Amino acid sequence: MKTIFYPAIFHPETTGYSVSVPDIEGCFTQGENMEDAMSMAKEAVSLMLEETSIFPKPSLAATIRLHRGDFISMIPFEPKDAKAKGDSLR
Repeated sequence: MKTIFYPAIFHPETTGYSVSVPDIEGCFTQGENMEDAMSMAKEAVSLMLEETSIFPKPSLAATIRLHRGDFISMIPFEPKDAKAKGDSLR
């Protein structure tokens, strides 16, 4: 299966960023700077989806409502052994 890109909302905090991935229920994280926040977001997506065989379909970034100062970055997720298990998007 190809890499799936999920839109993540980055919200600037006093120190660093909080991050949410709206397509994955309960997927939240944070980072002390942008590099850390991106890394933590990739890890959070991977951890949230590691035990599933059907992956949520990513939203179009343009359809996500943002609050002032927030921005979206696409987070890559590469399903492991997806072809062998017949996994798919839902």
